Amino acid sequence: MPLFVLLTKLTGECKQKLRDDPKILEEICGKLEGCDQKGYPQLATLGQYNFVNIVEVVDESTIYKLSLELNSRGDVETTIMPALPLGEYLDEVRRMRDLG
Repeated sequence: MPLFVLLTKLTGECKQKLRDDPKILEEICGKLEGCDQKGYPQLATLGQYNFVNIVEVVDESTIYKLSLELNSRGDVETTIMPALPLGEYLDEVRRMRDLG
């Protein structure tokens, strides 16, 4: 199954609402229930992004749909990056070396 890193940034308005109603965050995080997080915790971060998730999905269209759904709320912005475990990445590098 494809693996992705999902970076999420709360909008300023959402940060304001969050102080008054922390359940907003539970609603946003609940959207990830359909993704296999393989035991990776959802991480709150300081800096450019507020949350980092590592998720596996059935196919790429699932992660696109999730991103569209999260972004359509208007209170978060997401960035999605395809990811490979380092061992698989090194296997690809070796394959390229062998071909060239």
